[in-house]
Amino acid sequence: MKTLTMLQIVIVSVFFSVTVWAQTIVNVSPGIGTLNDAIGLNGAATYVLQAGQWYGLSGTIQVTSPISIIGETPKAGQMPAIIQNGSTSAGATFPFMFIATTDLTLRNVFIVNSDLNEGLGSGMIYQAASARIIMDSITVDPVGVNFLLFANAEHVSTFVTNSLFMRQGNTLSINDGGMFWNQGGKWDSLYVENNTFVDIGTAWMLGAGQPNGDAELFHWINHNSFLFGKAHLYLLSYPDAMFFTNNLCWMMDTYLFKPGGTDTWDPGTANKYQAFFDSDTLVVDTVDGVPQSEVLPCQRKEFVAYNSNYRTKAIWDLIAWDLAKGNVSYLKPFVFPASYIDSCRATRIFNDKTNFPYFKTGNNIEDLGAEIPANNPNFVEQKIYKYTDSAAAWAEIDLKFIRGIPDLPPSSEWPNYFYSVDGNQGNPTTWPRFNGAYTNSTLLTASIEKLPLGDLNWFPDKKAIWQKHQAEVMQHIMAEDLTQINISGIKTVDNHIPSAFKLAQNYPNPFNPTTTIYYSVAKQGVVTLKVFNLIGQEVATLVDKEQIAGNYSVDFNAANLTSGVYIYRLESGDFVSTKKLTLLK
Repeated sequence: MKTLTMLQIVIVSVFFSVTVWAQTIVNVSPGIGTLNDAIGLNGAATYVLQAGQWYGLSGTIQVTSPISIIGETPKAGQMPAIIQNGSTSAGATFPFMFIATTDLTLRNVFIVNSDLNEGLGSGMIYQAASARIIMDSITVDPVGVNFLLFANAEHVSTFVTNSLFMRQGNTLSINDGGMFWNQGGKWDSLYVENNTFVDIGTAWMLGAGQPNGDAELFHWINHNSFLFGKAHLYLLSYPDAMFFTNNLCWMMDTYLFKPGGTDTWDPGTANKYQAFFDSDTLVVDTVDGVPQSEVLPCQRKEFVAYNSNYRTKAIWDLIAWDLAKGNVSYLKPFVFPASYIDSCRATRIFNDKTNFPYFKTGNNIEDLGAEIPANNPNFVEQKIYKYTDSAAAWAEIDLKFIRGIPDLPPSSEWPNYFYSVDGNQGNPTTWPRFNGAYTNSTLLTASIEKLPLGDLNWFPDKKAIWQKHQAEVMQHIMAEDLTQINISGIKTVDNHIPSAFKLAQNYPNPFNPTTTIYYSVAKQGVVTLKVFNLIGQEVATLVDKEQIAGNYSVDFNAANLTSGVYIYRLESGDFVSTKKLTLLK
């Protein structure tokens, strides 16, 4: 079994999120076919596109030598460079925008997988051979009918960071693929961090089924926001190591109200229920036509922790309606609890520490049919709730159709399930496309490092804290440690409720390079504690969050500052207090 060291993985994640290969730079003029022509003429190169300009494809881009397509940094409010799919002379939309047989990097571009006549492409990228696909700081809307990335080769690697993907699939069928679809090969690395996915088809990750031999190597799915999904998160994929952590889910699994799946590990036990994570043993060989499972105890890892999923009450009411009619109907949790051990193989696997010692789950927040779920994020963008109502109505139509109820309205009258920004598929005019920020105070500190769940790009100050501790957090997760860690440095001193706000003198003072600041919060509210130089420039934010009444301390590391006197200021509501501290190096 192949393994990656902690250091290798951190290097991979950091390197692929910030670098561009050293290649010839080709500046591409906007227009139809200009990008195709430039790549055909120059081959391996970095192609720079102008911010706010349009690049229409005259055909599928064949990536046969390593290329990078990088958009210039747009001005405030300006769209990035747009790459848009095209069509044949007969009007057929190109099925793929990219076919990659070697390395492809996309950064800082807006990809529209629809032609000008609003014909959708099947998928965005066909990863046809061993290759690295890197997507960083891109927007894709629409993604296409079947998939974002279709892999059909051995030993591919995909790195996706800081990006937004909208509208994959269709409204009229449950069977429309997945964001990541591994049909015939294996991912050596699937690294997906700080992204937002809006409208997901049958599955977010769709594997090839039970593989023979080694499993896929490494899947890292951390701090992503998933909104509006039809059925599965993970289906038929069995990596050596899979970490699904700190993700915010909204209305995931709203259309497939029925059992399914097989049970390789324990065929003698009924498998009535299927969780989001289709956990099972591997088929490693076949002897005289009989599948042979991997040797137990299993050394693979699955760590599903610190995630949240919300489904509106209308969905749970629909389940209740179906159950009242005697049907088998349920919604998938991340992993079914221990009470389902006789009817769900994922539950049996996650609770069998003898045979599956590295399958762990915990600290997931799920509504489970609550009247007023506590994990409603309270999104800032109210349009999300409009589409939540639409998705619930679509789910009712779909379930009643499955149950044979004929009095359905024509499909043209069904609600529009997709989160459509412009009201069309092929002519984007609105920027930005989406806002995933939210205000639920519980979810804002519910990640394993006490930061917001989901895509941290919606919370830039929190992302900055996370970036400083990225390797530390990754190591904690890969150790499968279910305890929360505190990377912000804020600690609760005691359980006493103070009668007044107070900012104490830091200790030690003078200091080099670390000191501790104590403060008291008399009333729950947003608390900020910032450090300034003597000309009023902010040099550090130590606290910026809602806190309950209590006594706290926070450590300040001034290793990056020069010696001198600084001001630190505590604010909460009408309370403001400042003091001086002295750094001596």
